[in-house]
Amino acid sequence: MEKDLIEQLKSEKALYAECPSGDIFPLHKAIMFYVDGPVPENVKKIIEEKKKELEEKRLELKKKKKKLQERSEVATRSTNLGKILEKVAPALKGFEFDRKDCRALFEPIDYIVFSGLSTKEGNIDSLYFIDIKTGNSRLNEHQRQIKDAVERGKIDFDNYGGKL
Repeated sequence: MEKDLIEQLKSEKALYAECPSGDIFPLHKAIMFYVDGPVPENVKKIIEEKKKELEEKRLELKKKKKKLQERSEVATRSTNLGKILEKVAPALKGFEFDRKDCRALFEPIDYIVFSGLSTKEGNIDSLYFIDIKTGNSRLNEHQRQIKDAVERGKIDFDNYGGKL
């Protein structure tokens, strides 16, 4: 009786089926068999091909995951190195300001330089807002806003002594 069911389904030309992929096809063209019966050779071949495809995709995903982890490690090391360089930059050869004129903030910018503070006269002739960047690092949003405010001349001084 079961075998009769498959034959009946195959003989009906007006029956259609839908694959999980969404494809619709005439049922009489489908390869049908019973789970507890023998699996047709062409189906075995399809199953083996699908297994190989899945294994290839699994290996590809494994490689991508490894690359992402490596990239993440490099980015972390780069960030950590950048944080260290920010702290020691004034002591490095080639830093154009006198390290004694630098005052560290580190957030949102790394330093304010009071140019001339460390001279014998102690006359401050200018201020510089400095942020140390390494590699391809860029200013973050707050740093850009500080840069823009400086460039627009939006800088003031206020004395709060006696107001508290």
